[in-house]
Amino acid sequence: MSWLLHEFKRQNPPSYGGEPDPLVAESWLDQIERILDTLGIREDQMRVTLAVYQFTGEAYHWWKMVKRGQDMETLTWERFKDIFLRKHFPEGVRDAKLEEFLKLAQKEKTVMGYEAKFAELSRFALALTEDEAMKTKRFIKGLRPYIRSKLVPLSLRSYSEAVDRAILVEEEMKDTERIIGSKRDGQKSQGPSGGDNLKKPRFQPPSQQQQQQRQLGSSQP
Repeated sequence: MSWLLHEFKRQNPPSYGGEPDPLVAESWLDQIERILDTLGIREDQMRVTLAVYQFTGEAYHWWKMVKRGQDMETLTWERFKDIFLRKHFPEGVRDAKLEEFLKLAQKEKTVMGYEAKFAELSRFALALTEDEAMKTKRFIKGLRPYIRSKLVPLSLRSYSEAVDRAILVEEEMKDTERIIGSKRDGQKSQGPSGGDNLKKPRFQPPSQQQQQQRQLGSSQP
């Protein structure tokens, strides 16, 4: 046990203090499981023991309560993960993440920003993303209309290719906008030129008061 603990700690496993963010809890569990798999630790009891060794604060106190109702000698790793996620990543949060994925669209995000969010939320919708063709189709569906219109006719089935092509289309859009913007700025800096563009002052008839003043002036000797 002491040798395994030493090797486990050498991997710099993250600690977990019961943070309220469910994504933090899920990420912690993923990292711990990756380390255990790398070290070749398969025994359930040993995996659980090393994992809970990293609990601190609220998470540690929560686990002390959980142990009272569990038979630790028969507790499997899968059962431990289920207990942990039910507490720190409840089903209601997962449902909310799925709904967020279903409504996800690029809107004002860059293609890379949209793809990052798409990848983050896709794990909550495995039924829609396990098949690469379906995943690619849904990614394209959420792109801005102009970018989407360029990709749909290609009938892409590769997710990575769809992302790359979307980025290229976005860059072309930006280049076009820069060219148009520079032309407009050049036209504004030149201003109006030529005699035809010079506006002549409009004739303004004298007001009634001005007419009376002129009459008085002409009547004086």
